[in-house]
Amino acid sequence: MGTHHTRIGTTASAVEVLKRLTCPQQSTNTDATPVLLNGSNEQVNIDNELKWKDLFLLLSDVGIEECYIRYLKPVYEGIRRDNEHRIVWVPVVKQRNQGIQLDTSRLKMPWFTLKWVSTKAAIEYMKREWKYKGKPAVVVMTREGMVKNKNAFPMIKERGMDAFPFIE
Repeated sequence: MGTHHTRIGTTASAVEVLKRLTCPQQSTNTDATPVLLNGSNEQVNIDNELKWKDLFLLLSDVGIEECYIRYLKPVYEGIRRDNEHRIVWVPVVKQRNQGIQLDTSRLKMPWFTLKWVSTKAAIEYMKREWKYKGKPAVVVMTREGMVKNKNAFPMIKERGMDAFPFIE
């Protein structure tokens, strides 16, 4: 994503980070808003739903194992009614023919889902900035775009909501 984008995690809001990951042309094309789906699989406005929220970004490929979803469900239940935090699945699509697998996984999750992340630049950014290695990870990001934990899954798996807000 080049030098211009290496600081987006510290200088942009969390929503802007998601927009740049999914729609690199966002800065020049105001119609290039990423598709965000709610737990009912309905398209919703990313700004209305996620702006001013701290985010738990679930990074994984489209074939995420159910055990990872099970680990996150108590967290979802714990934050569902507060107006401060949201879980967002950021599925990494490496091949165009993964649509059915993506839809199958998405239907198992009650939280928000970005339509997908598939550009090489976005995946490289996730690897470089968040140390994403292809295995499911939960990146804890403040509403201001500051990363507080590059992978909260070990905390969530071990202590569940007792480890909330999952900051390193």
